[in-house]
Amino acid sequence: LSPAEAIEITEARAVLETLIARHAAVKITPPQVAQLKAKLVQIRKIMKSRDLVRYASENMEFHRMIIDIADHSTAAKMLESLSAQSVVSQYRPFLEPGRVEQLLREHERLVAVLASKDPDAAERAMRVHLDNSTAAIGALTKLPGADDGHFGSVC
Repeated sequence: LSPAEAIEITEARAVLETLIARHAAVKITPPQVAQLKAKLVQIRKIMKSRDLVRYASENMEFHRMIIDIADHSTAAKMLESLSAQSVVSQYRPFLEPGRVEQLLREHERLVAVLASKDPDAAERAMRVHLDNSTAAIGALTKLPGADDGHFGSVC
């Protein structure tokens, strides 16, 4: 993907994932909140070990869990097609100073607002998360090798 395509995909994902977050906030159960929190514990450990491949897998699983909670099949199908295009560079946040820690804080905030069952707050938290991802992609376009076509999502 070119940097411009990566940004466009992240922008499109933001629209769909904010819808997903809204639906998930209404439908989430206490056991699902506990599962998301447990996933964040795993992700924090992986971030400390800087295992890029495992981070990408667990990050995608975290977002997949929210998609499953939302139970919005149309948005899920559309996201799946976008994710397939952006999975190549899930590890890119490790290249942006401070982004890894910011990602975890954004994920923690998202879980907290989902647990509060406030769809407006969930939508806002997801929007902030994905807007920051879009900005991070923009920053990465300035790194050496950014024009080599290997770009993707950083959320």
